Amino acid sequence: MSLSDTQRIEILILLGCGDKTRTQKQVCEIFNTKYLDRRISQSTVSRIENKFREFGNVTDIPKSGRKRILDDEQKWDILLDIQDNPHKPTRQVAADNEVKHIKVSAYWTEKYELLASHLEFLVSGSGPLTNCLVSAPLSESAAGTREPRPIKRRPHNFVPPLQPLGVTPLKFLNGTRN
Repeated sequence: MSLSDTQRIEILILLGCGDKTRTQKQVCEIFNTKYLDRRISQSTVSRIENKFREFGNVTDIPKSGRKRILDDEQKWDILLDIQDNPHKPTRQVAADNEVKHIKVSAYWTEKYELLASHLEFLVSGSGPLTNCLVSAPLSESAAGTREPRPIKRRPHNFVPPLQPLGVTPLKFLNGTRN
């Protein structure tokens, strides 16, 4: 867990901001007695001080690396598109939303894994996927209504084709049960 900007500034204040009224070890001990749940080492104090001297601030600079798969607006558009027609191919959903099909596939797999592991919790408040009742696919009009049937615990990569009673993807994302 990283330090907040406020905690980093507090470390600089404890150091004396350039006057060097305390040593890094003393600052570390004072900080650790104040924040028992977030202990730091002397090297952390040293890195924060060096960052402040070099860049003039203590905030983290943006890291390089892979960017997000989709932005929030694209995710909502894809989710609504799949909600309207759950049997639509990912390539068609991607074409409709002007994104690459692999991004749609990766996003939908990610959502299904999250949905699969939290279905039971959303419906009844108990642990994930412990004898959850499931019914119709994402859109009841697309496949008609089905009798609820119990499903047993599956491996984490299991993607259920059905949803629990009364929970749609939109309700799931909004955090509502009814």
